[in-house]
Amino acid sequence: MKNKTYCFLISRIIICCTFFYFNGISQSVLVPNIEYTIDSKKLIGEWHRIDSSSDNIRFTEQGRFLSLSGAPFNDGFQFEKDTTGNINSASGFVHWPPVYCNLYFPSKDTLHVISYSSMYGRIADHLYVKATK
Repeated sequence: MKNKTYCFLISRIIICCTFFYFNGISQSVLVPNIEYTIDSKKLIGEWHRIDSSSDNIRFTEQGRFLSLSGAPFNDGFQFEKDTTGNINSASGFVHWPPVYCNLYFPSKDTLHVISYSSMYGRIADHLYVKATK
């Protein structure tokens, strides 16, 4: 009886490990693994989603962090500024399962924001333009 229980538990552990391993590989395909620095001053303020003006995001300074808020990023991602005021283009949010956020500029005025989880894949993938003053 004990051998059957051990075999069952070991098979479940192998299945879970395999799932998380291959899910991690799929995430590297879904989300570009490129990190670079961005001048935080370029991001501060309101951004409008290209396909819907009702979904806006906002970057605000909070001490040594730059905070991203707004739908669908209501949890508030935080990007830590370095000594020159730049942030890393990738950030995470303390949550289970962990949630990550990457920022890219596909063109000079367009911001691409990708939010994803290692367990659920892409959560949000949107393009934004900076709001005019």
